[in-house]
Amino acid sequence: MSLTGCVGGILIFFMMRLIARALQLGPFGLTFAFQNSGCVLPILLLVFLFGRSYGFSLTTYALIGLSCVIIGMFFLSRSNELTSNVSIKKWLGMALIIFFIQGFVLFLFQWRCLLFVYPANSHPLIPWNCGVEQDIWFMGGLYLMPALLQAFQFGWSERRWFSRREAALGISGGVLNGGSTFCLINATKFASGTESTILFPLFSVGVIVLCSVWGWKINHEKINWIGLLLCIAGVIVGAF
Repeated sequence: MSLTGCVGGILIFFMMRLIARALQLGPFGLTFAFQNSGCVLPILLLVFLFGRSYGFSLTTYALIGLSCVIIGMFFLSRSNELTSNVSIKKWLGMALIIFFIQGFVLFLFQWRCLLFVYPANSHPLIPWNCGVEQDIWFMGGLYLMPALLQAFQFGWSERRWFSRREAALGISGGVLNGGSTFCLINATKFASGTESTILFPLFSVGVIVLCSVWGWKINHEKINWIGLLLCIAGVIVGAF
């Protein structure tokens, strides 16, 4: 479980690095809209790899929601914020990679719960079992690995210690992000098959709306509201 958490932590580290770079090339709201639209991927992977016998099914509503998200992302990528000063191809490529990494990390959160319920070797992707009490090792690896990688990367590139301001901002962001991740990880342990379908979309809808409004109000970004509303409608409809 510790190794599984480390894999998730490594993916999160690289995703955060890509997000930081994407925010330099493209709009704030759209970047996070792409990231959080990745919530549609876990249910697709779970249904394809495990199916109804493991409590996962893909409804008509989920397919309609996925279609809305894809169409919405197309409209968002055509936003006026992607001006000639922005490297559109580079930003869009990063945004798509962020989308897939986010989806796989959320899939990993849900997949680990199968290790608590189903016997080992009942499925090729359930190679071992563990008790729920061992889940603490998953979160330990998930938090520790990004912290170590970030410290190494900072020391390698900056050749100095953190400033007080950098440490305060980093700790503040880490506590907020870590707290929401902690709640999300624990929620997956108690969610049923139906509830797991709605869990990630509900979380992502709030983040997409908040980040888009933040970018609109604070950074004066011109968001394509049709695309944003389609993404929101997609994750909501998909939840049913």
